[in-house]
Amino acid sequence: MTDTSYHSVPGLVVAFDAGVLNVTLDRPDKRNAISDEMIVAFVDAITAATTDDRVRAIVVSGAGEHFCGGADIVARNRDREARPHIGSYDDRLRARPASRDGSVVRR
Repeated sequence: MTDTSYHSVPGLVVAFDAGVLNVTLDRPDKRNAISDEMIVAFVDAITAATTDDRVRAIVVSGAGEHFCGGADIVARNRDREARPHIGSYDDRLRARPASRDGSVVRR
C-alpha cells in the first residue's frame, strides 16, 4: 500500500474516502473555470492515484449548476510570464507511471 495524501487548492477540492478519490471543481461563481493552480493539483492527484492501491474509483464533479466552463482565460491572460506551458501538462499525462502490476501505462 502507498502512503499517499491528497491536497486541495483554491477552487479544487480533493478528498479520499473509502476507496474513492473525489475531485471537485469548486468555483461555481466562475462556472468552475480551471486556473493554472487547479490544473497542476488535478494532474498531481490523478498521477498519485494511479499508484495508490487504496483508490478503487475516481469521481470528478463540479460544484453548482455547471460542471466546468473551461480554462479561466481572464486569469491566464493576467500574468503571462508566471504561468506554466500547457505542453508540460500534456507531457506529464502521457508519461504515466507504471500500473499496479508493474507494466507501463501508455496512451
